Amino acid sequence: MSTAVFDSLMTQSVTLVKRVQDYTGTLTDDTAEVLDGFVQYGTRRIVNREGEDINATAIVFLKKDAPIDLGHEWYTVIHEGRRMKVESIDPIVDPRYNYRTHYELTVI
Repeated sequence: MSTAVFDSLMTQSVTLVKRVQDYTGTLTDDTAEVLDGFVQYGTRRIVNREGEDINATAIVFLKKDAPIDLGHEWYTVIHEGRRMKVESIDPIVDPRYNYRTHYELTVI
């Protein structure tokens, strides 16, 4: 599937919120950007960063040019008024051509 075809499937409005942690450990919203994406709801069992089994609420698909810093830990996604914590971010790479096609964010 070409990237153009994949991008045409991004028909939903998704807000990606980058969060920052202050010296007391409190997380606050830093930046928010409205992006084209697609949210596929459905419960999935995943293993989080701490190695625990948890239920994911949805997978959020974003275009390859989404403003994501893979080194940053705290993001939230807002879709149709529902605020969801990003548990993992996976850049999806087409192995045939070795380029990123999109991001998949697992949210809880």
